[in-house]
Amino acid sequence: MPDSEIRAVVERNGVLWVGTPRGLVEFDQHQSKSPTAASVPYQKQALYHSQNSALPGSYIMSLAFDDTDKLWIGTGRGASYLLEKTITTLDFSAQEQAQHVFGFFHEPGYVWMATDRGIVRYRQADGHQALVGRPQGLPIDKFFQIVKGDDQSFWLSSNRGIWRINYDHAHQVADKTRTRIDFEHYDQSDGMLNSQANGGSNPAATKTSRGDIIFATAKGVTSVNPTRLSQLLSHLLPIVMQTVRFDSKDMNPETTGKAPAGTNRILFSYAALGYTMPEQIQYRTQLEGFESDWAYRPENHTAEYTNLPPGDYTFKVSARYPYSDWSDNVLSYHFSVMPSLWQRADVRALGFLLAVLTAYGAFMWRIRHMKKKAIQLETLVEEKTQALQAQADDFERMSKEDALTGLANRRAFDEYWHQVFEESRQSGTDLQVAILDIDHFKRINDHYSHLVGDQIIQRVGSLLLREQTHLRHIARWGGEEFTLLLAGTPADGYRYFDGLRRRIAALDLNDIAPSLSITVSIGVASNHQASDYVDGLKKADQALYRAKRDGRNCVRQSNDTA
Repeated sequence: MPDSEIRAVVERNGVLWVGTPRGLVEFDQHQSKSPTAASVPYQKQALYHSQNSALPGSYIMSLAFDDTDKLWIGTGRGASYLLEKTITTLDFSAQEQAQHVFGFFHEPGYVWMATDRGIVRYRQADGHQALVGRPQGLPIDKFFQIVKGDDQSFWLSSNRGIWRINYDHAHQVADKTRTRIDFEHYDQSDGMLNSQANGGSNPAATKTSRGDIIFATAKGVTSVNPTRLSQLLSHLLPIVMQTVRFDSKDMNPETTGKAPAGTNRILFSYAALGYTMPEQIQYRTQLEGFESDWAYRPENHTAEYTNLPPGDYTFKVSARYPYSDWSDNVLSYHFSVMPSLWQRADVRALGFLLAVLTAYGAFMWRIRHMKKKAIQLETLVEEKTQALQAQADDFERMSKEDALTGLANRRAFDEYWHQVFEESRQSGTDLQVAILDIDHFKRINDHYSHLVGDQIIQRVGSLLLREQTHLRHIARWGGEEFTLLLAGTPADGYRYFDGLRRRIAALDLNDIAPSLSITVSIGVASNHQASDYVDGLKKADQALYRAKRDGRNCVRQSNDTA
């Protein structure tokens, strides 16, 4: 033996494997034919260590065979497996630089390793490794042994107690279909004589034929029966209300409370009476009358509400253990928040009545006053009627006229287009609606000024006014856009609007800004292509978008290929 200290022993097919701090020793069964020879059951065959093999380290900490006849070797510098006299070492650099491998658990297709960086899963099919450790939610790094219980959980031993995680969740975290792992923790407060489990020799934990899981600790043996534990955790958790406080005043939790008007802060303190893992009990609360759903509060024993409106409320608390269903035993506490004087229903009703009476009195006074003025106003009405009518006509004109260009505005065009669209539908008349946009108008504003931009809009408007003999309607649509209505077929529309585009491009603008020239893009749609007048404008706008997309300074019709 290279060393008298033995850390792990395993046997398979008559071969004994012994792990020591100085390497792995292979012993074969000794076949002596001499009846007088001394009894030597095993004979040394080979010694493997980091100097003469691919082992990452000579300090052997754990040994285990899997169902593919691989001998898994855990060392102080990583893990390897031996198959047909060949050692393959795993690279743990992507697994938080794990080094110490304390124990193994194998199942069909996978080998799990307890390390000083969490538990590492090795997939036999492709050698893929995945870590379930502190980055995934476990609170510590170092685990000694992995045992699968009959409750479909992994039980992990450590120097800080025993941990239980869900078996399926562990695989999901390793497959990256789940981001975090939940856990349960057991230590001296749960019955262990010492929270320090033994990880120096292997195996440090095992499962009996009855389903009990046995852990070696620094002070005796700890036994867990997962089935019985699950039954304990399934018991209803009684909940007590410890404190009810309205602002700074403590209330009796056994009676219905009344919070005085103006109460700003209401606090509840509660606790579930569980003797197994009390620190793991989780809570949820709901304030009926204020909240429609439960609020999850993990291990929080208090709930606080501020500035609740007057009314009746019921505060409810429910508890559970991790992995368990919420208990049907719900604690309820009923209380009321009293209204201030101005919040009382009778005071509000009286205030409303006074407001109505005041308004009625003011209204009647106004009626009497108006009657006195009526005679005087009758004479004034006659004199002002003509002036008002003229002013109304001016307002009507102004409401439908663009102040900058003198053209019709968007409102006037909408009304006219709606009317003629319905008329053309009945008569079958061909109409072409167009939206004209001055190209790169923002560039003109930015380069020359907004004053020059307004002059450009006025110049284009003046040209369009001169086109009234050809067009049924012209309007400034908004900004640098104009809408035009032409009677004719799509072919007539294209010829006319393309000519209009050329005439605008030929405008002399030197009096506004030297060397300045403009172009326009025009989108055209036929009334026969639209389901209604709004759809007609939409199709013209889409055609205008294509004109801009095609480089501007062009005419596009709604039936053009997009």
